[in-house]
Amino acid sequence: MSLLQRVRGGASLGRVAWLLAAALACGAPEPSQRAAAAAVDAPLAPGLTSLAAVGEAVVAGLNSRDADALAGLLVREEDFTGRLYPALSRHQAGAQADPAFLFHMQRRESLDDIGHALDAYGGGALEFVAVEPARVERRPGVTLHREPRLVVRDGGRLRRLRLLASIIEHDATHTFTLLAFKLRGEEE
Repeated sequence: MSLLQRVRGGASLGRVAWLLAAALACGAPEPSQRAAAAAVDAPLAPGLTSLAAVGEAVVAGLNSRDADALAGLLVREEDFTGRLYPALSRHQAGAQADPAFLFHMQRRESLDDIGHALDAYGGGALEFVAVEPARVERRPGVTLHREPRLVVRDGGRLRRLRLLASIIEHDATHTFTLLAFKLRGEEE
């Protein structure tokens, strides 16, 4: 039974969230020919060229309270379900899951977190300082910058905002996109 069939059949949202986490994060990588397809030469949309460019774009979206601009930084469905999914999926459950379903579920959660981030940090005069990934994972064709802290200056105070889930770097083109927004507060 596929993940989509389980959800339609009444599986709990907690079970679906567990399956999504397992599909995208758990277990050892399983090499495959599909994973090698992640190295396709086309840049990732929106075509940001560095971690700093991602951070600057997020800060600009927060300052202008522009939810559409922030949503525009997220991975595109065709990239997620096509060339990236084999590299992102590392668990047996991921091989059985429907990438389009997972994309749409993750996107809905990201859009909710964008709204919460705008409530918490939007409309200010934040200044971008840095993006600090908690860890970096190399996968076939991509590098994942996990749980990055967005370091900003707010007045004279440095703040480390935890609102990004992962940033995907496409190795062949060195372009970047956000996997998801995930608001987890801030560190002092």
